[in-house]
Formats: sequence, structure tokens, C-alpha cells
Amino acid sequence: MKQFILGLLFTINPFFSFSNEKLGYTIIGTLPDSIDNVYIYLMPFDNEYSYLDSAIVRKGRFSFQGISDTQKNLYSIRSTEYPTISGWVVIEPGTILCNYQKDDFQGGYTYSRGTYLNDCLTDSILIPSIQIAKYGEVLMKGNIDKNDPQMAEMISEMHINTMRFYKNILLFVNENINNPVGEYIFFTYSQAFKEKDLKDILPKLSEKALREYYEKKGLTNLPKISVGQPYIPFNGKTSDNEYFNLSDVTEVKKVILLDFWASWCAPCLKEMPTLIQLYENYKDNGLEIIGISIDENELNWKKAIQKNKMSWIQVISNKNKSGNIAEMYGVSLIPYTILINENGKVIGDNLRGEELIGKIKSLLE
Repeated sequence: MKQFILGLLFTINPFFSFSNEKLGYTIIGTLPDSIDNVYIYLMPFDNEYSYLDSAIVRKGRFSFQGISDTQKNLYSIRSTEYPTISGWVVIEPGTILCNYQKDDFQGGYTYSRGTYLNDCLTDSILIPSIQIAKYGEVLMKGNIDKNDPQMAEMISEMHINTMRFYKNILLFVNENINNPVGEYIFFTYSQAFKEKDLKDILPKLSEKALREYYEKKGLTNLPKISVGQPYIPFNGKTSDNEYFNLSDVTEVKKVILLDFWASWCAPCLKEMPTLIQLYENYKDNGLEIIGISIDENELNWKKAIQKNKMSWIQVISNKNKSGNIAEMYGVSLIPYTILINENGKVIGDNLRGEELIGKIKSLLE
């Protein structure tokens, strides 16, 4: 039955290519000893309603065995009785060790090692993403005071780890874009990629994956936002309850910076001193900043605006007459910035820090 399901999955899903060459895989799992006599499932990562195989856990131990196609595919190991026991595993030939790591962050996590892609996913993506999430949780528990040496050090470490994480994702995607695992990671983080990196990645996508990428952007042949394309108009009410229309700003300003952020987003707030300085230096030279928050709580949004001295135009993404601005622009990860010139053309996106400062300086000095 297991072999039939495996063959059926490869037949009906065009992402998976079938090959005559097949090799065996073994997954050996280790969970807490207290977990006993419960079932654990090997499931397609993007499908919660079917499973490839099941195994019973005996005193924290379980195993799966099967035949792997040479094309690498992403699955998850899950328990219905223990929701925190879940994690990625790539079905590829060899022996895969799947271990549970107890942790104070959401109880713990499960990671897989032993084969090339499982090692890469765990060391380059899974563990760094958990570490970054931990930083964010700690930062958001208290007030962000950059004058506090410990807080400043933590923010610095988070920034360094985030940059390293981006490089890990970029390297992994470029090396694996022609297999389903690489495509999955690409789609998961595609909104975080810089324009120059997307130019290298998009030509490597399969025709089906490229079509899916554009469809997710809401277009059949072009991304929603791309350098050289016209901006997408929107209008609504600001934090001061004033009516606002983006086209009114483009008529009088040379450069418009759209800053997508949220009051709970620590990396977003870390960027605010840069934006404050840019606004002070260049607002009289033709710069306008428009903050677009994805906050749901208006009170927290307004408190963050006041606390961080964000004196430029502020709107909430999903509370505008034009619709959800973040969705209109295809923005799903924050912080995210978009630059528009006086002719209404997009001239830059996903710029931050020194890169953003240099770009605006070159445009307005």
C-alpha cells in the first residue's frame, strides 16, 4: 500500500519527476521517552490530508523505511497527539536521523540530519530561523532601548544573524532551484529576495514554477512590483485621520519611499533611526516617506508612531479604500521598502540601511 501511495504521489504531482533509478531510505527517529504507543506520520509537506507512511512510537523511538526516487522531495513528520513534534525531512537515499530537541521556545522542534539536503535545511535554515525568532520574542517582551548595552548587543546580533540567514537561503535556493525542496524554500522566502538576486533566480525556475510565481503576484507575466514598472495607486485615511492619495504625493515629490512595517516587528523598528535621519536630511529636497503598517491593532500602531517619532505619512495596509496595500504590492515579509520617482516609476525595492541611504543620496544630492 505504501508503495502504491508513493507512486501515485509522483504521478499526479507535476513537481515530482519519476525516474527508473530508485534507492532505499531509512528514517530513524528519537523523541522523548515518555512518548509511547502513539502513531507518527510521514506527510507531504504541503498536504495535511494525506500521508506517505505511518509508524508507531515505542518509548520515544520510531522508524520509516521505503524507496526514494532520485528527485528530492520535502515531507514532514507529525503527531496528531503531540502537535509540537513536527519538522522537515527530505526523502532522499540514505539513513536519516530525525531527533527532537527540547527547547524553551515553543516547547521544542524536530530536526533531520544524515543526508546532504537534510543537513543543509537544518543547519542553514531551520536552526537559524528559530534563533532569529527567539531574538524577536525577547525583544518584543520589553521596551526596545538602544541605550541599554545588552539590548543594543542583542539587536546587533539579530541583524548579523538575519543577514547571514538571508545569504544561507540565497545559496540554498541557487543550488537547489531545480528540485522541489529548493522551489519550496524559494516560494517561502521569495518576498525577501532583493531585486538583483531575483534576476539571477527567476531564469532558473521551471516554466511551471515561474508561472506559479507570477500568479501568486496576481499577474500572468509580470510581478506586481518590479523596478521600472509604474507604482500601484492607493488612497485612504492616515493616522491623523486625514484623506490621503498616493498620486497627490507623486505630483509634488521627487522620491517617495514606501516603508512596509508593523509595531510588533523588531527588525522594522531597528530601521526607524535610518528613516528618521533620511527624512530630516531630504524632506526639503523632495523626499516623502509613507509608512504602510500591517498592524491589526490601531492603538499599538499609533503608539509606535508616537514613540518612534515617525513624523511622515502613516496608513494601515488593510484599512484603505483601495484595499489591502501590502497584498496589492505583493509584500508578505517585513520590513520591506519600495522607492518611486517623480514619474511614478519604481526605482528600487527591499533597500535598507546603508544601501537605502546611498540610493536616496544619489537621487537627491
